[in-house]
Amino acid sequence: MNRSKIWGLVDRAVCHKWSVPEFQRGFVWKATQVRDLAESLWLDFPVGSLLLWNSDTHQEERVARDGVTPALWIVDGQQRTTALAILFGRKPYWWGSADDWNKIQKRYDIRFDVAAKNESHFVVANAAIRKTKGDR
Repeated sequence: MNRSKIWGLVDRAVCHKWSVPEFQRGFVWKATQVRDLAESLWLDFPVGSLLLWNSDTHQEERVARDGVTPALWIVDGQQRTTALAILFGRKPYWWGSADDWNKIQKRYDIRFDVAAKNESHFVVANAAIRKTKGDR
């Protein structure tokens, strides 16, 4: 998947062209899973497809927040879509408050390791990495 396609996917989540139905669970991925998704994309590994639902009749509370009905609902792929939004630093529409998003951005601080000596090019930043390599 090329960068422009990934950016477009994230943009659809941010701009509420895509949303998550109420029956979906919240974001549950660990930071290592987000890191692994970044690594898979970097290595051009398949990351699976999304299952989107086009329903004109499905209405939810989330639609009322801004009065806009999303064009498509993410039925399968919400974890990956949210993880990509985290990697790009862009809050998806379905995410709650900006404060919660800022906390998740710090908790899921995934960085590219330019000096990687093993197969993994991405790391989950810890206190030592943040101190020595600068906070983002």
